[in-house]
Amino acid sequence: MKLLKLTAILAVLSVFVLSIVSCEKESEKKKSTFFIKNGIVMSGANENPAVTTSASGIFDVWYDKKTHILNYVVSWKDLPSNPVGFHIHGTAPAGFNAPVIQAFVLTGLGKSGTYSGNVLIDGVKFKESDLFAGLYYINMHTTVNTGGEIRGQIKFD
Repeated sequence: MKLLKLTAILAVLSVFVLSIVSCEKESEKKKSTFFIKNGIVMSGANENPAVTTSASGIFDVWYDKKTHILNYVVSWKDLPSNPVGFHIHGTAPAGFNAPVIQAFVLTGLGKSGTYSGNVLIDGVKFKESDLFAGLYYINMHTTVNTGGEIRGQIKFD
């Protein structure tokens, strides 16, 4: 009988301990408020439709859930002309097109360069759920490929 009671007590304690450990892991997930993705590739192959180009680019993004600010640094090289468009588009997964929702200033941008900035994920124009679903992308347009020269999908995977 004592063995049965001891086994029951140990079973209850095990469930209790497991639930605490499980809660700790879940709360740790909730504490993560800063997300970084480096080296997102921009290419003509990522455009829709895909384009053949010697241009390339790369960007880094980081997002703070507390401030709702998405920061970015975009670098590109070998565009066939100076950019005639440079934007964030949304909402669309890779391989699909979406309207421009944030245009970047083109003044002073050349065939190669770097551009940095940030945008507020305001819950209206930009939604956090869409950001984490990878539904926004950055692309650059040139006089050669007015529909888009290079593109990269913003993803935190």
